[in-house]
Amino acid sequence: ENTEQQQLLIDGVVKVDWTNIGTKTSDSYQTSGLTAGSHTWQVNTRNGEGTTTGTEYSFTVASLPDNVTPISPANGATNVTSTILTWNFAENTTHYRVLMDLGSGFEYVLGNNGTWIETTGVTASFDASNEGLVSGKEYKWCIDVKNDAGQRTVYQGGDPVSRFSFTTASVLNTTYKSPEN
Repeated sequence: ENTEQQQLLIDGVVKVDWTNIGTKTSDSYQTSGLTAGSHTWQVNTRNGEGTTTGTEYSFTVASLPDNVTPISPANGATNVTSTILTWNFAENTTHYRVLMDLGSGFEYVLGNNGTWIETTGVTASFDASNEGLVSGKEYKWCIDVKNDAGQRTVYQGGDPVSRFSFTTASVLNTTYKSPEN
C-alpha cells in the first residue's frame, strides 16, 4: 500500500480534511446533527502518485420518535378519580417505559431495570393503582420512548422532556381484592 493520507466526506461535504494514515488499518468518525433520511459517505485517499476517489456508500438516519400525547387524565387535570394513565404513541415509536414522580423524583413504574416494552398499537395504558397514590396530591408522569435505532426523545439527560401532571381527587376510585383463604 502506498496510501499516505485520507479525507472523509459526508453528503459530499469534507468533514475530515486530508490526514495522515500512518499505520492505521481502520478509522472511525462520529457525527451529529444529521437530519432523518438518507445520507452518503466516502473516503478519498492520496499519496505521491495521485488521488483515488473512494466508493460512495449510503446510510439512513432514523426519524426520532415523536413525543406521546396523553389521553387520560388530561395534562393538568384535577380531581382525578381513575388511576389509569392512557396515551397515544406518535410515529417512529417502537418501545416505551412509564415514569412517575411519586414524591422523590422520576422513577420507572413500568419497564423497571431497563426493560423496554414493545409498542403494540397506537394507544397504551398503565394502571397506577399499585403505586401508592394518595388522595388530593399532584403527580407527574411521562413516557420514555425510543425507535428501532435506539434514539430516545422523552427522557434525556436525567430529566423528562415531556411531562404530564394530574391531581388526584379527595377519594380515589380504586379496586381492592380481598386475600384468598
